[in-house]
Amino acid sequence: MKSLAQDDAKAMLNFRMEKAKAPTNLFDREAMELITANCGGNRRELMKLAFNLCMEAHLRNEKVITSEMILSTEYMQANG
Repeated sequence: MKSLAQDDAKAMLNFRMEKAKAPTNLFDREAMELITANCGGNRRELMKLAFNLCMEAHLRNEKVITSEMILSTEYMQANG
């Protein structure tokens, strides 16, 4: 399967969030850019990263996932 372009990755993530009835501002603009750039166009990696960030936000009692939060996670420190 062909890798997603960054705009397609954003569209996919937005579509999945809409289907899940997630708040439209769950990921701020910078966070969305960081996530989609970091997944390398891999759909599974995109969904895994988004899920893990949602879990991290829940544990931190955060309502919005920001780029600062992403950069402070263990995943990004190890793989970023």
